[in-house]
Amino acid sequence: MTHHSLVPQAPALRLPVAQIRQVFRPADVERKLARLQEAGNQREYEALRTVYERMLERGPSAFRSSPRACPTWPACMTSCPISPRCWTT
Repeated sequence: MTHHSLVPQAPALRLPVAQIRQVFRPADVERKLARLQEAGNQREYEALRTVYERMLERGPSAFRSSPRACPTWPACMTSCPISPRCWTT
C-alpha cells in the first residue's frame, strides 16, 4: 500500500552558507609543539603549549559560516517570510 501526502512538500532549502572546514594542519601544530617542548623554557611558553594541545584534542575541523560566500543571498532575502527591513547588509 502506498501513502500519499495531502499536504504538498516544498523542496528542501539548501544554503551553501556554512560547512565544516579544516582550519589548521595537525602536522604543523605537532611540529610546533615539539619545538616548544625542546626549547626548555616551559614556563614562558606554557599558554602557547596549552593552546596547541587543545587544538590537537579538538581536531582540525570546525563549523564555519560565511554569508558572503553565498552567491544567492539577495534571492534568499527576498524569499524569506521575514520582512527584508529586518536584514542588515
